Amino acid sequence: MLGYSLKMVDREIPEWLLSACGCKIWRIYLEDCHQHAIVFYSEFREIGLIVRYVEDDRFITQVMSFCPFCGTKFPGGLRDEWFNRMRELFGVDFTWGEDEVPSEFQDETWWLPLNLAGKHPYDDV
Repeated sequence: MLGYSLKMVDREIPEWLLSACGCKIWRIYLEDCHQHAIVFYSEFREIGLIVRYVEDDRFITQVMSFCPFCGTKFPGGLRDEWFNRMRELFGVDFTWGEDEVPSEFQDETWWLPLNLAGKHPYDDV
């Protein structure tokens, strides 16, 4: 599943998400608050806030670049890198649905071994 909130799926919280910020409140929030409005996109290494629900468990999100509790900068997202790799592997005009995305690109499996630091979007501001 591309992008999910912890309340939507029964999945263990990935270490990359727990370690996105070192503050205790962030960890407590993720581990104990199953009704929160935070969603994470493992395939893109993005953390977002659910802004509005639309239909069928779909929602609109705003990517969060900083911890809402202490202000620590989260690791930079890898969305552009993900799409670049898709283009390299499947051609410029890949247009397929979520069910057709190769399983190794549906979560952090593709980027964890690469040790991608990722440039943060606010580094140049």
